[in-house]
Amino acid sequence: MDQNAHRAAEEELHRIIGDSEKTRTILEQIKQVAPTSARVLITGETGTGKELVAYWLHHLSARHDRPFIKINCAAIPKELLESELFGHEKGAFTGALNSRPGRFELADTGTVLLDEIGDMDPRLQAKLLRVLETGEFERVGSNHPLKVDIRIISATNKNLAEEIEKHNFREDLYHRLNVFNIHIPALRERPEDIPVLARYFLDTYCRQNGVSSKRFASDALDYLSGQSFPGNIRELKNLIERAAIVTPGDEIPVSALTPNPTPAFTSENQLFTRTRPLSQARNELEKVFLEQQLARFAWNITKTAVELNIERSNLSRRLKQLGIQKPDPYA
Repeated sequence: MDQNAHRAAEEELHRIIGDSEKTRTILEQIKQVAPTSARVLITGETGTGKELVAYWLHHLSARHDRPFIKINCAAIPKELLESELFGHEKGAFTGALNSRPGRFELADTGTVLLDEIGDMDPRLQAKLLRVLETGEFERVGSNHPLKVDIRIISATNKNLAEEIEKHNFREDLYHRLNVFNIHIPALRERPEDIPVLARYFLDTYCRQNGVSSKRFASDALDYLSGQSFPGNIRELKNLIERAAIVTPGDEIPVSALTPNPTPAFTSENQLFTRTRPLSQARNELEKVFLEQQLARFAWNITKTAVELNIERSNLSRRLKQLGIQKPDPYA
C-alpha cells in the first residue's frame, strides 16, 4: 500500500460519523482548535469516540507528521505509569536492566494523548503539572532534566470537577489541561446519529469481510434508535457486527439486533432456594453480578475494574476462575 492509500485508509478508520447538530458542533470545534497549540480536554462516557477526536486534533495540526503517542492512564498500574511517561535509567528499580525513554521523550515535537487522565495518581499529577509549566522532567532514577516540545491532549469519562471536590484531582492541573474542552454527548443524547452509524458499520463489515451487502429491515433502525446503548458507539458497532454474522440473508431483522441477555436468576432456577455449599452459591452470585457489570460497560474490563474499585489483573483472574468469557459481539 502506497503512502497516499495508507493515509486514506487511516482517515477512513477514524471517521467521525453522524448528522446530528451535536456531532456537527464537535467537528466544528475540532476545526477551530486543531491548528492551534492549545491543550484540549475531551470529556464523555466510555465508548463515545474520544480517541477519534484526539486523532483529528493531531491530524489537522501543524504536528501531523510528527509522533502521536497515546497512553491510557487507567490501564497501566500507577507504580509503572511514571516510568511509562518519563522513562527510567538502568537500575532505577528492580527489573530496570536498561535505560529506557518514556512516552514524552518519544513524542518530542508531536502530540501525547493522556487517556483516562482522571485515573492518574495525585503524586504523578504534580509531576505532570511541571511538564505543562516548563516542558521539563527527569527519567526515573535520574537528576538530569530533559526538555520536550509536546502538545498534550487529555481525555476522561469522569467528572473532574467532582474529582477535585473529592481531592482526587488537582485543580491547578485541571485548569492547565482544560484550555479548550470538547464534550462528546452519549449516543442516547443524539439518537438521530444511530441510523447513520448503523448503516456505516454494516457496510464496513460487509466490505471488510468480503460478504454481499446487507440492509436493515424496515423496523430495525427504529428499534436501534430507541435503545439507550450504555456502551455508546462501541456497543452499537459490536451489535451490528454480531447481527451481520448471525443473519444468513441480506436483510437484518430486529431479532438479530437483540443482544444475548444475561440470564435472570430467580427462584425459578433455584439460585436462592437450592441448597448447596456456601462457596458454590457465592461463586454463582458473583458470576451473575460480574456479567451484569461487564455488560453495563460494554465488556470493557479496565473500566469495569475501575468502577468496582479493584485491580484489573485481579478482575481478569477472577473472570477466568468463574469461567466468564466475553460474548461474541465483544470477543
